[in-house]
Amino acid sequence: MNAVFRAVLSAAVVCCGPAVAQVPASNSYERQMQDLNRSIELRQRDIQQQQQREFESNQRSGRPRTERMPGERPRGCPVGSAGC
Repeated sequence: MNAVFRAVLSAAVVCCGPAVAQVPASNSYERQMQDLNRSIELRQRDIQQQQQREFESNQRSGRPRTERMPGERPRGCPVGSAGC
């Protein structure tokens, strides 16, 4: 009987483990933090999707890149020139 109880208990723990991890927050501060984290994650996802759409649009239109990376020289600017 003891072995059966252990088997049932371990099966319950395995099945319910993910549900236990999603227990509601115990106080308002935890809920606020969870809401804030969720909104940040959603905003980041939105920004990534927008950037991907812009990238794909630029690739389709063949539009040249207008922004330079830090330290990148403009095209046609010789190395060592002061005016670029």
